[in-house]
Amino acid sequence: MKEILINSLEPGEKAIFNYTIEGKRQTMVNLNPAKIKFYYLQEREVTSKSNLIKIITPKITQFYYIGLPVFIGIVVFIIYFWQTKKYKRKRKDYQRAEMNIFELGSREAILKVEHNLGERLNSLANKSNKEYTGIETKQ
Repeated sequence: MKEILINSLEPGEKAIFNYTIEGKRQTMVNLNPAKIKFYYLQEREVTSKSNLIKIITPKITQFYYIGLPVFIGIVVFIIYFWQTKKYKRKRKDYQRAEMNIFELGSREAILKVEHNLGERLNSLANKSNKEYTGIETKQ
């Protein structure tokens, strides 16, 4: 609370006070009434009405509260889908490379016949044995 002292006012003379209120956040504030104490034949005190004011943040600050999180969310969303697409592409490349390594035919790929490494190596050994010797080995 700040007090201003004026020693005397002549008849018809005015005193004007300007002040600035700075709000830290958007809210409704009830300003306390102003009081003036003066002496004219006797001591008197006059009180104004209290005022209810609404503090509104600037548009740019409102944008920061809404626009900035939305922008960050969109960027995270884009990065997530980009990384997912990149991962899926790599996984498909690895599957193609695996098909080439194991020499899977299109029929086996469509039927999704799963081979483990041991079964695949045995079938390759039998295949190469059959080509060189003409004899098929059974297990």
